[in-house]
Amino acid sequence: TGGAQQAGQSQDLLEVTDDLKRIYTQVRPGEWTLFNSFEPLLKARFPLVEEIITALKKAGAAAAGVSGSGSTLFGLFSMREEAMKAARVLKNAYALVKFVEPLEKSPCTGLE
Repeated sequence: TGGAQQAGQSQDLLEVTDDLKRIYTQVRPGEWTLFNSFEPLLKARFPLVEEIITALKKAGAAAAGVSGSGSTLFGLFSMREEAMKAARVLKNAYALVKFVEPLEKSPCTGLE
């Protein structure tokens, strides 16, 4: 049964991988449904969270939000140049702003 279970897990991973490929290639970032159940709580408790998310969107982010339990706020940009410009602008207003890029290929799924 271990082999059958492992085969089932492999099939599940392939289906998730296919879904991720479809999302990354066919759905524009502004159309992604982002949800983090901590975000409303963080916005209520720390108004700066909402301010920064709003600033990211105003700077051109197709989507912006909170990662995990709120340790990081992020913006998703369609164009690298837009993201770099937003990082420069936001660095003038906030203490810690980083420009990061996705990996060319995911080490976990092999997605490009």
